[in-house]
Amino acid sequence: MPNGNIFDNRVKTASIQRMSKSLSPLPDHDEEGAELAALTAAVNKSRLNKLAVPHAEMREWLLEVAAGNFDAKPPESRKI
Repeated sequence: MPNGNIFDNRVKTASIQRMSKSLSPLPDHDEEGAELAALTAAVNKSRLNKLAVPHAEMREWLLEVAAGNFDAKPPESRKI
């Protein structure tokens, strides 16, 4: 036997086969459905929050930051 014990090779082959089978994707996993459910939950949570920043104020602040004014005070959220 040039490469060692035959039993060792059989054990390695069986181990590799078990590992490859255990890494197969779950058949009942619906990634698109899970993503839609997470997005729906986030939107619903957001809609329950009555605090917000008006778009124009947020835009103005972002433009200041983009211009290099990193010390610009961000707008505060309030009831809208």
